[in-house]
Amino acid sequence: MCCGRFCSLHKIGSGSYGEVFSARNLETRRDVAIKRCRKGNEFDGGERELMILQHLDRALSRRGKDRCVMLLEHFIEHDITHFVFDLHDVNLFQRMMDDLPLSLQEISHFVGQLASALRFLKSIGLMHTDIKPENVVLCHDGTVKLIDFGSSCFVSEPIDFYIQSIFYRSPEVVLGFKLGVEIDAWSLGVLAYEMLYGDTPFQCDSPMAAFKAILTQEPVIPEVNACELPVPQEAQ
Repeated sequence: MCCGRFCSLHKIGSGSYGEVFSARNLETRRDVAIKRCRKGNEFDGGERELMILQHLDRALSRRGKDRCVMLLEHFIEHDITHFVFDLHDVNLFQRMMDDLPLSLQEISHFVGQLASALRFLKSIGLMHTDIKPENVVLCHDGTVKLIDFGSSCFVSEPIDFYIQSIFYRSPEVVLGFKLGVEIDAWSLGVLAYEMLYGDTPFQCDSPMAAFKAILTQEPVIPEVNACELPVPQEAQ
């Protein structure tokens, strides 16, 4: 697949609203990630996501790096919107599948940076709404970034579409309450537990089963000495 000056190398991911390919810029020889938005989805084929990404990029350009992916450019080919981002080799899900478990130092480091990202999103009125290992990429310098703002939304707007993967879904989302940035904090807490213990705290096959588990079940708490957990600068 070739789109203008970009030539696709291979597919690296897909979701409800698009597919992601690694690609090469034939002019600069730079490898990038390109997200192709699906036609006819409930987010207007990428128009809404573009608005979110442009709002995010304006804030990032003013404040510098804040642990969120930046849009390099976008273009439309055959009525399909394409978003171009930096290419990252590994996401957190892939890292967690390695035989070598995450160290407490790594977990603390990652959680602190993701908390910094959520603080930044709160400051510009955005909710990510889909925090999970697949949407966290590991950079070459040892830092992490949030990606995939396809279902993100402004705090002030009503939400009438599907958000949050089931294992990371907050009680407010399940019950249809008014939502705020706290739903991302819930998901980050679940992710931190998963990094530490190897699984999410509540395993369910439906939103209501998940909420019932939250109300009635106690997650198994791993025996970790809190003194062993370093506090990263981002979380202080």
